[in-house]
Amino acid sequence: MKCKIISLIFILCFVSKINSIDIPLEGSGGTNVGFVDMEKIFEEHPEYSKIQQEYKELSDIKNKEIEKIRKDTETLTVEITTITINLDELKKELNELIDLQKKTEIKISSQIPEISTWSVPMGSEISKSTDITINISTTNINISTNVITETSPKYEFHQDTGPTILDLIQQQQAKIIEEKTILNQKQQLLSQKEKEIEEKEIEKQKELDEFKKNKMLYIMKDFYNIIEQLAKEENISIIVEKSSILYGLPQIDLTQKVRERLRGR
Repeated sequence: MKCKIISLIFILCFVSKINSIDIPLEGSGGTNVGFVDMEKIFEEHPEYSKIQQEYKELSDIKNKEIEKIRKDTETLTVEITTITINLDELKKELNELIDLQKKTEIKISSQIPEISTWSVPMGSEISKSTDITINISTTNINISTNVITETSPKYEFHQDTGPTILDLIQQQQAKIIEEKTILNQKQQLLSQKEKEIEEKEIEKQKELDEFKKNKMLYIMKDFYNIIEQLAKEENISIIVEKSSILYGLPQIDLTQKVRERLRGR
């Protein structure tokens, strides 16, 4: 955080390119330059620690808001994964039922005897209600024939009570549709949460930057007044931040003098 704050202050008040600074040897008669270590100076300001604490508290509040949403996305991701696995299982079971239905239809058609013509000799007596039953144990289907008249038999198919394969297929298809609907809802909600996190991150950074700008400008006003007064007293034309100096004599380091004046206030 210190580095960020120092960078902001340096941009606001002490921006200077190194190749534009002429650091002369003492007594050369060139431009007088001094430098200060802003990190050390900040530590002397009575408001600095308070600002640091307020900055951290604000950052923590924003991070907690984001973390709560992030946990929601993690929960949604797990739920989506579970639903996707369930859907795969349901589709697999549906395909198995469809295959079973096809095999059953083929098996039934191959086992039902073909009855083409029923002839009754002249003079023969026949009951008005004659039942002929064919049992196919492999399919649990009973075929009963009720003879209504002498010339046109009627076939009725009676199945045992309970869901048929077609019923199971329809139930499975309904489950898949329901799971897909839930999956789409979860995916949409996840996208909304992810977008919300991005917006919160931008909002957080904007508020923190605004906080730094307002608070640090207040401190820098004090620093600038002291540095300006010191520069006039020392006949210094330019004062820059220490991090921008590649080489400088100890005599031009004004950090300690600025710190002493801050303590004396």
